[in-house]
Amino acid sequence: MCNSQDCSPSLPAIDLDMMNKCAVFFFFLILNFISASAQNNDSLSSKKILLLGWNEMKFSSNNGYENNFSGMFNHELEVSGSGVDHSSSLILPFSASLITKDFLDEEKKQDASNGLHDFNVLELGYNFNFSYRWMTDKFLYHDLAVYAFSYNFGLYSNTKFTHDLFNTIFFGNAMYAGQTADFSKSSNYDFQYDKISFSAQKKITTLESTWEFGTGISILGVHSLTKFDVPRGSLFTEQNGEYLDADFNYEYLTSDSTNHGNFQIDGVGAALDFQFSSLSKNQQTRWSFYLNDFGFANWNKNARTYSADSSIHFQGIEVIDLLSPDDSSSINFNVDSLLKNTGGKLETGSRSTLLPYCIALVFQHSVSQKIILNAGISYRPVVDLIPFIFVKPQWVINSTFQIAGTISYGGTASYALGADAYLNMNDRLKLNLGSDNILGIFIPKQTTSTSLFLRMRYLF
Repeated sequence: MCNSQDCSPSLPAIDLDMMNKCAVFFFFLILNFISASAQNNDSLSSKKILLLGWNEMKFSSNNGYENNFSGMFNHELEVSGSGVDHSSSLILPFSASLITKDFLDEEKKQDASNGLHDFNVLELGYNFNFSYRWMTDKFLYHDLAVYAFSYNFGLYSNTKFTHDLFNTIFFGNAMYAGQTADFSKSSNYDFQYDKISFSAQKKITTLESTWEFGTGISILGVHSLTKFDVPRGSLFTEQNGEYLDADFNYEYLTSDSTNHGNFQIDGVGAALDFQFSSLSKNQQTRWSFYLNDFGFANWNKNARTYSADSSIHFQGIEVIDLLSPDDSSSINFNVDSLLKNTGGKLETGSRSTLLPYCIALVFQHSVSQKIILNAGISYRPVVDLIPFIFVKPQWVINSTFQIAGTISYGGTASYALGADAYLNMNDRLKLNLGSDNILGIFIPKQTTSTSLFLRMRYLF
């Protein structure tokens, strides 16, 4: 039997350089197509699509479809939902098995390990939203404004981990005989939330441009927290397995473990949203800036914090008689006894954690009567390994149907090719369905991310 380092992968090696080259090629192909379309339509600039709609308060690469209120429809109800499975390097079959709690066989674990980098990230989550928006002219002067109330609930999960940590968890430490496995900077942050939000948006028109400002506040009920940070961590395994040397600095925070039920609340939080945009005089180019979910979650006094900054030398446990109560009790580990044996300490009391906020800049340009180009960059300091960059050309087939394709890189994923469609039925019912990476459908074993979103809006 071969060990995990010598085994060959069960599927062809992923040529990441080739994938990246293909992504870059596709990116420039889009830009060339957009540029050619723009040149062909310079004489028809007056017929380009006008960007007259209202911005969304929340950044998403799935935005971009005009959100117009007409004279007939000044109210909007929305129901939407989304789910994400993103990783910088962990293939989809493995992360999907974590979600569904399927059995992880050796082949699946080995395939996942073969694709990992030195440092990796996995983001899982879902969100459901119910909102009501209405237009008015009575907020700060008499120009138009939009108010919104919304209710969201969902799950947020983000794990950053080293290749060594993954291998140690799923294969054990035998492969590191005579070596040191590095776990430093690994972390995990999971919680569930219910959120109520209110926002207001305002447009101000000048001779040269139209400015839109929006601000919002959210109150959160949070529960089921686990937060684990390892600023420093390593494990040395002696060549023959006779002893282990561990060096670590960690903090593990968990919310009230006695609080259960359908209306469980382990803490409350607050967050701010802000967005502003500038629309050009010809109403064909818009720049938008977003700051979303900037705030904290405050966990109640029953939150438990385990922490340690220590080094240990471990040579095993001597068991003379396994049936003896004294000897058998020495191998009955739980969290408290394990932390005690590793020099950890426990503190109980309220704590605060930073919410996974987002900063984004988005560019929109009307290229022709049929094409709008969207592009942007965003960064979530608590979540992302690197900034997220996307380009999204959007085609208006007719007044009823639009489609868009997205190429993106970064964030908590690697390269991605997305697609979505927009259906407008009689200007009242509007549907938007898509995914930020359709590669997950066709080549899941060579893809590390996918998502699905559905948005339904009704205007009246």
